[in-house]
Amino acid sequence: MHSATLPALLLLATACICAATAQHNPFTPPKFCHGLDCPVYTVLATDPKYPNFEIRQYDAAMWSRTNVTDIDFGKALTEGFDVLFRYIDSEKVPMEAPVLVKVVPGQGPTCKSFFQESFYFGYDYQNGNKQAPQPGSKNPNVFIARDPAVVRAVLQFGGRVSKFDDIVGQLQDLLNILHEKNLTPVEGPNVYSFMGYDSPFTIFDRHNEVAFDITYSP
Repeated sequence: MHSATLPALLLLATACICAATAQHNPFTPPKFCHGLDCPVYTVLATDPKYPNFEIRQYDAAMWSRTNVTDIDFGKALTEGFDVLFRYIDSEKVPMEAPVLVKVVPGQGPTCKSFFQESFYFGYDYQNGNKQAPQPGSKNPNVFIARDPAVVRAVLQFGGRVSKFDDIVGQLQDLLNILHEKNLTPVEGPNVYSFMGYDSPFTIFDRHNEVAFDITYSP
């Protein structure tokens, strides 16, 4: 009786292991994440003509987030970063990558733009092993956001980004690629995201990205 049931149990265990592997296909963060936890994504399309261009399907993800309004791109990014860093520092939440900034430009050159800056929670928080600390009264300008899955067209580039002029050429290049491929940003050509992956103290081999949310069918 025992010898008859043992193979069945082994087969069942093997099936369970295979099912678990299929459900939890591991994501290896790219090199530019520098060993930190990064948003999980699948590359849907590339183009050898544009080696720094990718279309990515991002999984749903949880972020700490704050909103800033300002005319100056660099000043807004610094203000948002400081607010979020105070939150993770006070709550002992590890710094991951990237810093994500969604930008909705103002209606004119003298109008303030809207900057939504976010820090990514690590995988222990994403998978529920840890609970994200609620900001509370100590960090009143921070909130926890759970973004749905999204498709983004992404252009990667190096260098240091401290002002809008540092990314305007990259944004135009990305728009030109999308136009060539008959793809349109979901929120129009003026609403974009910037992602920075490096510490301010990193001098060489910096990695940045600009992106537009798009609708895409392979």
